[in-house]
Order: sequence, then C-alpha cells, then structure tokens
Amino acid sequence: MPIPRVLSSLLSVLIPLATLPAQRSESVPPIDPSPQFEAVRHGPPGTEHHWASGPDWKASFGTDGFTFVPCFGATAPHNFPVGFRLAAVRVGGRTLPFAEHAAPRCTGDRIEFARGAVQEIYDLSLAGVEQRFVVDTSWPGAVELELAVHTDLVEDPNTPGLQFRNHLGAVGYGSAFVLGAGERRPIETVWRDGRIVMSVPAALRGSGPLVIDPLINTQLTTSGSIDQHRYPEVAYDATHEAWLVVWESLFSATDTDVYGQMFDRDGFRIPGSGSTFDNSSLDVRRPRLANRNDIDQFLVVMERTDPAVANGRTMIYGMLRPAAPSGTVGAAQLISNPSQSGGCSSPDVGGDPAPGGGSNWPVIWAQSASGGTMWLRYVQASGTAIGNPTQLLTTVHPVTHLRISKSNGRGTVPNPLWMVVFDVGTPRPDHDVAAIAIDPVNGPGSPRSVVSSFDDDRNPEVTPVVLVPGQAPFFVITHERQNPASARAVIYRANQTGPDSAHDLTPHGIGPFVVRVQTDGLRYAFTSSQNASTISLSTLRFDRTTSTWSVHDGPRPLPGAPSFPSLISAHSSGGGLTDYAVAYVQGNMAPGRAALTRYNGHGDGVQLTFAATACNGLQLGWVNLPLLGNTMRFPLGNLGTDLPVLAFGAPDPAPATLCANCLLGLRLDQPIQLFPGQTELVVPIPPLPELVGRTFAVQGFGLGNWPCVAGIRGSDTWWFTVR
Repeated sequence: MPIPRVLSSLLSVLIPLATLPAQRSESVPPIDPSPQFEAVRHGPPGTEHHWASGPDWKASFGTDGFTFVPCFGATAPHNFPVGFRLAAVRVGGRTLPFAEHAAPRCTGDRIEFARGAVQEIYDLSLAGVEQRFVVDTSWPGAVELELAVHTDLVEDPNTPGLQFRNHLGAVGYGSAFVLGAGERRPIETVWRDGRIVMSVPAALRGSGPLVIDPLINTQLTTSGSIDQHRYPEVAYDATHEAWLVVWESLFSATDTDVYGQMFDRDGFRIPGSGSTFDNSSLDVRRPRLANRNDIDQFLVVMERTDPAVANGRTMIYGMLRPAAPSGTVGAAQLISNPSQSGGCSSPDVGGDPAPGGGSNWPVIWAQSASGGTMWLRYVQASGTAIGNPTQLLTTVHPVTHLRISKSNGRGTVPNPLWMVVFDVGTPRPDHDVAAIAIDPVNGPGSPRSVVSSFDDDRNPEVTPVVLVPGQAPFFVITHERQNPASARAVIYRANQTGPDSAHDLTPHGIGPFVVRVQTDGLRYAFTSSQNASTISLSTLRFDRTTSTWSVHDGPRPLPGAPSFPSLISAHSSGGGLTDYAVAYVQGNMAPGRAALTRYNGHGDGVQLTFAATACNGLQLGWVNLPLLGNTMRFPLGNLGTDLPVLAFGAPDPAPATLCANCLLGLRLDQPIQLFPGQTELVVPIPPLPELVGRTFAVQGFGLGNWPCVAGIRGSDTWWFTVR
C-alpha cells in the first residue's frame, strides 16, 4: 500500500488516547560543559603581529620584538604587557651584528626570528613561553646577551630571580641555562639599567652553537577570574551536522577576546576545531553569528575597538569560519562605516538555510552619537561588505538589544524574510519594542511598533518566519516586561503590517527573565528564568486558530547555575526538526565557561514499550523514534507461509485473550486499521504538534493453520507515544 494511502488510513484513527506514564527527567544533562584551552591558541591571519595565547597569558610577535602579556584577571583595570627586544650581543667583548627587524615565522607552537648569527626562538605551551637564543659564531670568548625590557611592572629585587610585579601578580622570567651535551647548566642573569643581561663564560660555550634557554610565565597573586566567559552564541550547519559556539573571554577590563569551538550534531566537542577570532590586545566584544547553508560558512560579527581605526571609536567587524571542523578563521573585515559619527554596538547577523539560497548575510548594528541610529549592510560569500551601509532608523532615543532572525525561511516559505527586533528608549522613561522586516530581494521595510506601553518592555528575541498550512506566515517575538515582571510573546504578521496578538507566557512557566525563543516550524523552544540566576528549557505549542499556547515539555533546568543563554534550532540553518542547542555560561565552574547542551525539543518520558501478546513465535520489530516528522517502520518477522496482517490502533492496557496464550493488544472499542498482505507497516508521523503525548499501538498477525481463532497467531504489541 503506498505511503500516502497508509498515512491517510492512519490519520483516520489518530484520536485522543491515554498517554503512557511519563518518566520525566529533572534536568537537561550537559553534553560538553567547558570549552577551554586544550592547546595554545593562535590568532587569525591578516594582522601586523602574530598573537598566541594560553590560559593565563597572551603574546605578540612582530618586527618590533616579542611582548608577553600576563592575565591578571577580568577585574584588572587594563593589560600590563612586558616587551622584550634583543638589544645587544657581545662575544669576547666584540659586538656581534644581527638583524634587528626580522619578521617572525610560525610553525605550530614555535615562533622563530632569523637574525643572522643569532636565532631567537619561542616555544609556546599552556604554562608559558620558553625563550631560546642560539648564537652561532666562531668568535672566541664569553657571550653576553642584553634584552631591553619595556613595562609598567617593576622588577622585585627582594625576590630571588627576575619578576616584573605589581599588586595583581607578576611575570616570572625564569633562570637562564646553557644547553649542550645533554646538560642544562645555569648561567648568570641580572637586571641592569632596564635590561636583562645573560652572561655565558667562555668555558661553558662548548664547540657548537650556544643555546640559552629561560622560561617566561604568569604568576597570579590576585583572586581575579582567569578565562572567564560571557555572551556565548550558537549556530548550526546542516551539511556538516555541526554546531559552532562563540563567546567572549575576559582578559582584563579593557581587553576582551573572542574564541570558538565546534561540536558534532549530538553536542560532543570536535577535537582540533577550536577557533580564535581575536586574542590580541584590542577590546573585541559581543560576537554574533549565522550560517549560510549554500556555502557552508559561518559569519561571526563583533564589536571591535581599535585606536588606529575611527579615532578609537568602536566599529563592527566580520570574520568567516568554514563549517568544516578543520576550517580556519578568515581575516577580520570592517563592516561599519568609520566616517559616521558615534560608536557602534549590538551587532547581529541573519542566515539563509537553503542549499541554493545564494543570498548575502544581512548585518545590523546600532550607532550612537546623540540619540540612536540603526544600520544594515550586506556581506557576501568572501566575507567582504557590499556597497554602503543603509540607515534603517534614526531617533533621538537610544536603540539597544538588536536581534535579527537567524533564518529568512528560504525553502520553507514562499517569500523569504528576516525580521529585526530592538528596544527603544522613551521619554517616559521606559522602553518599547519595535521591528523592521528585511526582504532579501526588495530590502528593508519601515519600522513598526511591536509593543508600546508604560510597562517597560525590553530584550526582544524573534523566531524565523513560520508558515502554518492555510494561514499567512508570521513571526513570534518575545520580550521581557519589567513592570510587572512577565514574559510576553507577540504574534507578528510577516506582511510587515505589524502585530497580530499579544500573550502573557508567565502562566506557562516562561520567564520573566532571560527569555529566548526559537522554532523548528512546529513548536517553540524557550529558555527563561524565574529568578534571574537559574535557566530552564521549555517547549510550547501555539494554536493559531484559537490563539492559545500550551506546554509540551518543561520547564527543565539547565545544570550548573547557567547564565547568558543563546538558543538555536537546527531547522533554522537547514537541519531537521526537533534538534535545538543552547549555549550558555556554566556558572558553577570557577570561572564560568561556555557550555553547549543539545535539546530535542520534545516531551520527555517513555517513547516505546511493548505488551507481551505474542504467540507461536511471530515477531514484530520497530525502526526510528516516534518524534514529530519522523517515519517509523514496524517489520513483521518469522512469518513462514502465513499471510501477514498488520493492525494500527489504540493500545489496550488489559489485552483480551484470543486463545491460550494469544492476546489482542489493541482496544476493540476504538478504531482499528488493518493492513493485510504487508510485512512492514510504515508510519509517517505528521508534523502536527497536537499529536504530542498521544499513544498508539501496532500489532502483527499471521494467518495460517494455527490452533486459534481463524487460524491466526499474533506478535507482541508495540506502544509508541509521540514526542
């Protein structure tokens, strides 16, 4: 029987049934809770200096020398770099010439400066930087190296060895050794007139090149947090079935870095897929990202403050990251216009899920001078911005918390559309929420009010466009109402005419804090918090006909006192139904680190069980889980010469006796659909949210020469509950 006819037959008996007792879990288990430094991180290309970093240090290498920057914690007022420059080399009292402005060469975790007769080498590890000098000359006599040091830290004469220190910590410059013949022999290292002087007596030189080897590391004396994460964001690539998480890492009060990590579809960290978007001394914040499934690329946008650009005003930059786990980050490219007045903030970027979509990324941001403006600029596949920024909005009031839908719905709706939401300050004083639609072909529409009240509405979030058969496409926009505290949702028409209906989600266990929403086109997954310190996941259904919400799953708390959640649906990037991921900072790990948890978005509890109704060896199996949108299969085995019959209906908790030990597992007072002649029943589960929680049953029969009613024998009965 063709699948459409089977589906039609099954739908005729999809009726309200008693559900199986649910075995609810109390929380969502974390899949991989702490992306962190597993290896030295190297910075992206396209910068004047090569940057590398470890858990408590970073370092730059350029033609001006080597600079070590200790991490004194997120509360340190600024960075305290220590610059080292090879100033002089003397052999037997004579000055040995060397190339002062050599460029660094990076090979793995080794950085080399070829300075002629002197090789300056740095071996990087998580613990610090090993500095090595190789002096290769036939000149006889003692060798003396001088390193000029530039730093605001002070060398501590009361502590053995060299330490450049302040009240927060120190940079330790370890004792120098001469390496040779398999031995490490200490040499004199002194601090003299702002320089480190290392002296090697002629008797220790040996016959080959001279190798001098000190170690540089961070010595933290403050309680400041190291590698503290904030604002993680997550997106998905359907081709590689992989999630990318990006986050801020606080190095000091004026220096924030951006890192990333890839995870497979099931949420497990992919080895070797860590990415560095910025680990320089610049302040780079608020990374946001989106996926283009047609080219399998992520675009990460961020705020970046560079004293050499726009007179030090914060600008918006973008960086590409291929979705292949082995891909490398591209160079940072300027997106905002430095000729416009005011600093930039709150960037976001929209994606395109269609394999043949071909649209560019829309990047939005706010720019403030007096009042606020909002800008849009498209970024093409190469990562470069197109044309000039388009001004979407200008107002005398501040514009904050900009968010754009992570998908334009291409491939699922007739007219792809992104939606931008944001809050605007008012003179009352409080905040309102507004929206602007962006058509990939026709460009942006006009600003429209989403909610305007005296209740102070903030922090909006928006789903991708949703299409319900027979109805007009729409978006769901959530926001947090401050007075009284509550989580709100607005159904917003996709024809750009404005809101359709508003709803209080608080009675459904949502909010009132950190409300985030995403959808797979069927149901709506939410993060929210009742107390602003813990976060839960929930799944709700919205009935457009009755304009009502109902809970399908949750709330289920995320573990580890989480904060800063970011929620995404795999469907918004071209993936399948029911797969979500939430990135958050797991606050019970000191310091808090970004974590990823995958969420199926379906009700928890038993999915399949069976009633022992079989007799005379007939077997019934099952393939695939009973999730919305899945197709299940029930193959009938050990038939012999029997005529197969498969039956679909409602499960009977007290199976009736047919004969001897042959039982009927289906209820006779409910409709039963029979499928004679089939050895496998195919059950497509329609993507109808109202089916969630309903339980159905399948039993197989063999018609032959058996000592039972009409010569039949039966299989066990499989019960399945749609999730």
